[in-house]
Amino acid sequence: MAKAGGRSSLENGAGRRLWFKRIVFATLIPAALFVMALQTACASSKGVRRSNPDFNQRERLRKDRHAVRGQKVVYGRASYYGADFHGRKTANGETFDMNAFTAAHRQWPFGTLCKVTNLQNGKSVVVRVNDRGPFVEGRIMDLSYGAARELGALKDGIIPVRIEILRWGEDKAK
Repeated sequence: MAKAGGRSSLENGAGRRLWFKRIVFATLIPAALFVMALQTACASSKGVRRSNPDFNQRERLRKDRHAVRGQKVVYGRASYYGADFHGRKTANGETFDMNAFTAAHRQWPFGTLCKVTNLQNGKSVVVRVNDRGPFVEGRIMDLSYGAARELGALKDGIIPVRIEILRWGEDKAK
C-alpha cells in the first residue's frame, strides 16, 4: 500500500468510514428498531382489557346505562356517619336520625330515592338523600348508621356500592 504522509490509505479515509459504519450498525440501528417495536406494542394494546378498577367500573356503568333506560346507575365507594351527627340539622333542614335510611350526596336533589347495594355481600337498602356530603375524595355517598347497618358496612366503614336512582327528588328544603 502506498503511504501518504506516513499513513496508509486505510488509516486516512477508508478507516474512518469503516469506524462510522460500525457505530451506525452497532448502536443506532438497534436503537431505532427498539423504538419502532415499542411503538407497535403500545399501539396494539388498545384492545387489551386492563385490570384497572376504574376501567372496570366504567365498563359496568356503561353496560348498566344501556340495560336500564331512564335510570341512573353509579358505582363507587360509600361511608357512613352516625352518633356524632344524631339530632343535628341536615342540609335540607331535617333533624338527622342516625337509625333512619337516609344518605348524603354532594349534588343530587334532596328527596332522591336510591337503591344502594353493597357489592361485597349483595345486600341492598333504599335510602333518601337529605344531606350534603361526603367531603372526602374518592367517596360518592355517606350513608346513615341505620342504612350502613342494614348493608353490613359497620365493620369495614367504607364499602364498594352500586347506587341506582329510583326516583329523583324535587330539591326542596324544609
